[in-house]
Amino acid sequence: LPDAGFTHEESRGPTQGRAQDLYVFAMCGVAYMHARNHDGDLALSLLHQLAPLARSPAAQCYVAVYRAHAFAGLRDHSDAFLALDEAAALSSQAHNDAPSPWLGVPDAMFVQRQRAMIATELGSSEALGLLSTLAEQTPDLFQRYRVTLLNDQALTYARLGDVEQSAHLLAEAVRRNRQVRSAEKAARIQAVQRVLTCTGGGSAVKVLDESLDAAEGTASSPGLPADGW
Repeated sequence: LPDAGFTHEESRGPTQGRAQDLYVFAMCGVAYMHARNHDGDLALSLLHQLAPLARSPAAQCYVAVYRAHAFAGLRDHSDAFLALDEAAALSSQAHNDAPSPWLGVPDAMFVQRQRAMIATELGSSEALGLLSTLAEQTPDLFQRYRVTLLNDQALTYARLGDVEQSAHLLAEAVRRNRQVRSAEKAARIQAVQRVLTCTGGGSAVKVLDESLDAAEGTASSPGLPADGW
C-alpha cells in the first residue's frame, strides 16, 4: 500500500497529473465560455466528458465550480448552488494535493469567490453578504480582484434599486481600473453602467458617466499595456 502521506497527484505520477490538469483546465475554460453565452447545456455536455477521468480532489473541485457556472448560464439557481456546495466539500480535501501549475490550489476561498460571482449573476439575495465578506478579506494588493468586487457590488445594488450606492461603488471601480488598465474589467463596468442608465439615473449617475467618459479617453491613448492578471 502507498504511504498515507502521498498525495493523489503523486500516486498518478507528476507528468500524468500535469497533463490531466491541463486537459481539465482547458475543458473548463471552453465550458465557461459557453456558459457565459447562456449555452449551459453545451457547457454541461463538455464537462460531462471529464467524468471518466480519475481526477484529484482539486480537479474535481474545479470541475464542480464550472458545472455551477453552466447551471447559472441556464438560470438554474438550485443546481448551481448544489454544485457550489459540492465544490466547497471537495476543496477541504484538495489541501493534500500538490499545487497544480494549471489549477493552482482550489481552496475554500476559491470556491467562495466563485460563489459570490454566481450569486451576483443570478441576482441571489446572498450576493451582498458574500461580496462584503470578500471585500473585507481581500488586501489592496489584489487590485484586479478588488475592481471585480466593486463592480459586482455595484451591479447588486443597482438591481436592488439603490442607484446612489451603485454609482458610488462603480465610480471607485473606475478609479481603481485606471491603475490596473484592464480592458475586461472596463467592459464589465460599462455593462453595469448600462443597467444604471436604465434606472433613470440621477446626479450620481451623471457624475459616473463623466468619469467613465474620461476613463475611455485615457484608455484610447497609445502605449497602454495589454490586459493581464
